[in-house]
Amino acid sequence: MQDRTGYHSFAATTLAAMITAFTTTKAHGAMALIGLTQATWVLSAWALLGVVFLVVVTMVWVITLRRKLASSTFELREERARLRAITESVPGIVYGFFEREDGKRELRYSNGRAEQWRREFTALTPDSLIHPEWMMNERDAADFLRRMRVDGRPRRVQHQIHLVGDKGNDRWIQITLDPEPVKNGVLWHGIMQDATELRIAADALARSEKNFREIFQSTRDAILVFAPGGGLILEANAAACELYGYPREQLLTMEASQILEACCDFEMAADCYSETCQRHRLADGTQRDMECHMSLIEFAGDHAILCIGRDVSSKVREEEQRALLENRLEHARKMESLGLLAGGIAHDFNNLLVGIMGNASLARAPGVDRNALDQSLDQIIKTTARASELTQQLLAYAGKAKLKVTALDLSDTVTEMARMLGNRLSPGAKLTFSIFDRPVLTLADPVQIRQIVMNLLTNASDALRGGVGVITVRTSVAYFDRFTLSETFVASDISEGYYAVLEVADDGCGIPADTLPKIFDPYYSTKFIGRGLGLSSTLSIIQRHRGAIKVMSEDGKGTIFRLLLPLAPGFAQERSVLKDAGSVQV
Repeated sequence: MQDRTGYHSFAATTLAAMITAFTTTKAHGAMALIGLTQATWVLSAWALLGVVFLVVVTMVWVITLRRKLASSTFELREERARLRAITESVPGIVYGFFEREDGKRELRYSNGRAEQWRREFTALTPDSLIHPEWMMNERDAADFLRRMRVDGRPRRVQHQIHLVGDKGNDRWIQITLDPEPVKNGVLWHGIMQDATELRIAADALARSEKNFREIFQSTRDAILVFAPGGGLILEANAAACELYGYPREQLLTMEASQILEACCDFEMAADCYSETCQRHRLADGTQRDMECHMSLIEFAGDHAILCIGRDVSSKVREEEQRALLENRLEHARKMESLGLLAGGIAHDFNNLLVGIMGNASLARAPGVDRNALDQSLDQIIKTTARASELTQQLLAYAGKAKLKVTALDLSDTVTEMARMLGNRLSPGAKLTFSIFDRPVLTLADPVQIRQIVMNLLTNASDALRGGVGVITVRTSVAYFDRFTLSETFVASDISEGYYAVLEVADDGCGIPADTLPKIFDPYYSTKFIGRGLGLSSTLSIIQRHRGAIKVMSEDGKGTIFRLLLPLAPGFAQERSVLKDAGSVQV
């Protein structure tokens, strides 16, 4: 719009000049009447027209120049306002100072934060950058001034200075200066920022890294960091260099597959942690057994495997030696057990054969009467029956006896068998019963259950001091969890749940702690050789019935044998029957 107005003014001015020229021409025509020549008149008219045109052009140029100057001034003001807004938003001081050739300095400009900083700790006069409350470290000050010039020429400076406060509240200031050479000196444009928090964080990071480095280097375990899949070794500590026999510089040029037997990859480290025991190769060609802990980490911006290895070669050798000794000990125990078994069987069968042969000799003696003959034959039959029982015990111990499992009431079977054996127990033994108030139905072989009751009662009678004491027989139903079952001599696949319980307790001499693990060995006894297979066959029978045995004894305070047998399926689901199970102490 302004350009159009100028154009219209120019046109109007030109039109006025033309009218003036025309009028002047008319005037000159009149003057010609009074004697002037026509040529002189025309020349004067055109000269006047040219003067008018020059005046008009000059006025238009002046007006245009003034308008451009006004526009440039407005844009410059806007640019300065934007620059001021930017400098005010900077979290620090934006300033500039002029440095004369004689070294004197004077502040030229600064932003609004300068006053705030001045009140806190910094004055902005170039000759004294530090508030009286603060003091710059002399080394920092000298280094700062030295770095402002190279070979006498000003250069860009980026420096961090340490301001020491008199109250211990030190500050770190980051200064950036850019020189602008001008006439008679240098104009420096700078930014000062409070870098205290960044410096504190950087110092903390440096201390943390130093601590980590010291721990990394001082640990006695060998630590390797390598690329997945047995790739290049990226880092190694001093213990790894000492163990493998390579200097660190050489290790960092090797691949982990040259040392490790099996290298962890991404799949192995999917859970971010894995443990392995493997053999590692050393520089001298030997191998070491290593216990390695591997995990997936980020190292130098990429995935890597952290391997922490410990030399367990001596431990492995000790374990191998211990396993060898245990095998030898187990073999010796088996041989001892076999010797006891053979000696016991030979002793028992020899006694039986002596009885058979003696009675057979009496039967064949001349002149023997009929009654004596019958008695000898009866003894032979009884002895043969005892030999058959011994054979059955051997089969039960070997696990070869056939089971005839049926549902039976454990309480009735135990009570009946215990009363039958009353005359075979020590005369001073008192037999008492604590029977569950409901039938205890279990799946078992009745003949073998009677054999168990006979074995346990016989052992309890033999354990009584002087043959005098109390033997208690209990039946019940109880719940046994995995923890309780782990404390028993148990079949491998037995599960927690309710079981029929047979308990035989005595107040006899008890079993010493060092003897307790051996009581189920065949023919083992602390009394005399050839004791028998009672407890050995009992354990075998219980395990074949998928049950368990727990023995609780203390030397001089008696013994309790607790036998667990599986309940009959229908009986196990009757919760009302099992409600009294909690009365049994487990």
